[in-house]
Amino acid sequence: VTTFTPAGGPVGTRVTITGRTFTSDTEVFWGVLKLKIVEWVGDTGIAVIVPKAAADQKLTVRTRGGAAESATAFQVHIYATVAAIEPRSGFVGTRVALTGRELAYVNTVFLGNLALPIVEKGARRILVDIPAGAKDGVISVESFGVRQETVHSFAVLQAPTIASLSPLKGPPGTQVTILGQNFSAQTTVHLGGKNLKVVHTPPQQLVVTIPADARGSFALVVTERDRQVTSTQTFTVVIPPTLVGFSPRSGKVGSQVTITGKDFSPATEVWLGKQLAPVVSRSGNSIVVRVPDVKRDDPLFRVRDANGESAAAKRFSVLPSATITGIEPGRAPAGARIVVTGVGFAPGVRFWLHGVEMAAKKISGNGKRAELIVPDVAPVTDFIEVED
Repeated sequence: VTTFTPAGGPVGTRVTITGRTFTSDTEVFWGVLKLKIVEWVGDTGIAVIVPKAAADQKLTVRTRGGAAESATAFQVHIYATVAAIEPRSGFVGTRVALTGRELAYVNTVFLGNLALPIVEKGARRILVDIPAGAKDGVISVESFGVRQETVHSFAVLQAPTIASLSPLKGPPGTQVTILGQNFSAQTTVHLGGKNLKVVHTPPQQLVVTIPADARGSFALVVTERDRQVTSTQTFTVVIPPTLVGFSPRSGKVGSQVTITGKDFSPATEVWLGKQLAPVVSRSGNSIVVRVPDVKRDDPLFRVRDANGESAAAKRFSVLPSATITGIEPGRAPAGARIVVTGVGFAPGVRFWLHGVEMAAKKISGNGKRAELIVPDVAPVTDFIEVED
């Protein structure tokens, strides 16, 4: 026996043996297993088929004149079968396990056309690492120079990035838009260690809601599986003032009203309708103001500063200034009772005739009628004045 071709192959490979003095009684053995000669090539060549369950083995040719053995063994190619991969996705650096049969014969593992570093190899498992530059693709294995594509794909995940936040400040409940890359349905966002409610719109935008108890300035941390990225911008939680109540519920222009609430600052302003109310005093979350000159349309009190504003739940009633529109009778002696009509006659209102205060016997509930006593003054014709 001088040679055989090919030098190796899987079960079922046709092997041609060349040599000299091959006679009609020639037999070929694979170890102790006799093979069927499938073709004669004169007296110098014969062909056989690699049998099932064959292992690497030298070929033996026997005739009546003796036996000859090949100088080298035929290498039986056993191709691997990949049954599963785990995990099926991951970032660069992820270690992936391939399980199956005959994996010890694998020389190279590919993801797409990229060869993967093999870190461990056995008959039933191969471990590979996902290198930089890897992209989504099909896993294939190569044994004995033959590349086999598996039915398994691996998705290479990209680490998330943050481009911007908008807005950069706001009260609790503000919705913040995060623009970036490589977000997914598994992406989470944290603000100062607090897990935020996320409205997912992957892969380039996330919308989160600032929780009610958030305070201070924080960077947002985006986590995609085991990869985290922190925003270079910070979000500042601002607390707008809250108007809780005011007293009294009504008053005239210039009267004082006490505004109470929460989170007032020295810069907190008080507005009534569209008019800024002059501040008389401040004390913590209490502000005393004067009623500005506004129209009598029951306006709302509002508190406002750079962090926002809040309006009262009820309207303030601006009372009219006391005004006399009529007197009946127009002439009467001292001690007589007369009726004055008008508007704005509130408790405490005072009436004067020629510099002498008139006694108010009765003031109507609607502030439009007052019964007065004419004071003891020298006979005079003069205007009645009202003071509130």
